[in-house]
Amino acid sequence: MKTLSTLEQEARKRAGPRYSWPFGVALLVLGVSLLLFGLPATAQPQLTGRTVTILVGYTARGGYDRFARIVARHLPRYLPGTPAVVVQNMPGAESVVAANHLFNAARPDGLTIGLFNRNLVFAQLVGVAGVRFDVRRWQWIGNLAEETDVFVIRADLPYRHILEKQWGLQIFTDVQGQPLDSPQFLPVFELAAKRDVPVWLHPTRSPRRADYLTESRSKYDIWWALGWPYETSICMARLVFSGVFDRWPELKILTHHMGGMVPYFEGRVGWGLDQLGTRTDEPEDLVARARLKRRPLEYFRRFYADTALYGSVAAVECGVAFFGAERVLFGTDFPFDPQHGLLCIRETVRAVENATLSEREREMIFYENAVRLLRLRSV
Repeated sequence: MKTLSTLEQEARKRAGPRYSWPFGVALLVLGVSLLLFGLPATAQPQLTGRTVTILVGYTARGGYDRFARIVARHLPRYLPGTPAVVVQNMPGAESVVAANHLFNAARPDGLTIGLFNRNLVFAQLVGVAGVRFDVRRWQWIGNLAEETDVFVIRADLPYRHILEKQWGLQIFTDVQGQPLDSPQFLPVFELAAKRDVPVWLHPTRSPRRADYLTESRSKYDIWWALGWPYETSICMARLVFSGVFDRWPELKILTHHMGGMVPYFEGRVGWGLDQLGTRTDEPEDLVARARLKRRPLEYFRRFYADTALYGSVAAVECGVAFFGAERVLFGTDFPFDPQHGLLCIRETVRAVENATLSEREREMIFYENAVRLLRLRSV
């Protein structure tokens, strides 16, 4: 293991507490990301006799270090020239020290890979003191693990639930392949309803999930462009027929991307699902339909939705017509666009402004609904 240079050690001492993360976020949500500094993704250098360094933002023998050493063991065979791969540990400030070193001291020759806390992007966005890097200058390689986050609250703290002092929570449309109407997840919705906080519903689907049974992967980003709206829609349907809105009438669920496919398919989730049980003879379907106190369509309209639609005016109008302006909140896919978020914000604002809406409806979408839903102070 290489030691820190004298210069870097002195820099760390001078920085001191300036590297501290606000509210301990980095300690709550940990992930593993690889960043390559210097070369574009298409570059194919000849690396015979060269050494590639994996810079780890944590100490030796920890989880990040073990990931790095597994990669170092197998990576040479996949690089041209089969170079040596070594691991260098540079702990400090939840990877900020190592990230600063990678950005400011490492040569931009493609021979240094960073393995850091994935929340570094947020450290830059919120202006954490001590950050001296720009994540937009790095080439992202990928994640080494898919993880489930576990929140623990100390018994001697004044809080008893993760939603105390919170504006809401986010949950994916499935949890490791399990639908959200599974019994083990219903307490999440019960608690959110009791605390009167919204649940953000974000789609998830992997390119490893093929679009056809005869193939091994989803091609052409179909899993993202069309798969995510589909996942949102089926999750909404499962929650509707599980009866969550009858059990907790005040439950607030905010769907990403304007409710996926649902607004456009109003007729199918309306008259179409009114006939649930006539296309198949599954007893479970008949029981679910009989359990609902209203038409399925009425429950679909109880969801909230955001405007993250990559600037489509027609989609905004369709969503507002379905949910009503009082249930639509301004939202974007920042920073995931070719301009690192600027395009998303600009085009989403343009879409809302150009949609066939009244000025009152625009005010509701741009800020009033968020103030009300999240119980924020009105400016």
